[in-house]
Amino acid sequence: MERHDKYSDIEFAKGLIAVGGQPGTGKTTFAINLANSIAQNEDVLFISYQSLRKELEEMINKSGNKVNDHLTIDTNLEYFQTTGSSDILSLIRDKNYSTVIIDDIGCYAGTENINYVVRPLKAISEMANLRLIFTVPVNPVCDEDNSLRLKLRDFRWREITNQCDEIYAVYRPSAFGYLYDHENNPIPRDQIEFYSIKLETKKEFVLSLGARKQIT
Repeated sequence: MERHDKYSDIEFAKGLIAVGGQPGTGKTTFAINLANSIAQNEDVLFISYQSLRKELEEMINKSGNKVNDHLTIDTNLEYFQTTGSSDILSLIRDKNYSTVIIDDIGCYAGTENINYVVRPLKAISEMANLRLIFTVPVNPVCDEDNSLRLKLRDFRWREITNQCDEIYAVYRPSAFGYLYDHENNPIPRDQIEFYSIKLETKKEFVLSLGARKQIT
């Protein structure tokens, strides 16, 4: 397992990419900081249905970074049931985005409709030849090992496992009361683990939701 500790180390191929995490693990903070990191080098569209633009910008600033000029934050799009994917397509046509991030697909389509929205998002990623990343709230299936780290089987929506080119998970130990590792070393409260669970080449990132080096 390769381990990395910088947002800039994360590389995605073009296509549809799911990022799952349990509620309260910091998916939104992770996603907006990931978007801002990618926007150092390319145009990125970040879509949110649950946070105000100012709140998202503050998340970036609290991480010790400034909002990059190539990052567009849109919190005004209609829900999927209202306009389908037409609003996203219109935005992509207006600007040559290479990456679109939707936080959180459950808010975008409703958790009961996630299977119905994944295929249109897949079509957008292929038509526009871009990477389309979305976060999704996932709760683990109860099993004998009681692991809180998500596995592929925890993504219970068939279309996510079938249509997504890559699937990742976010895990934050402190969100579940784990403040020390197996060697009794303290775990920072803002530490998250970001790891692939579908690709054959496994990668894992240990990142911070807190202070990062200022982008210049």
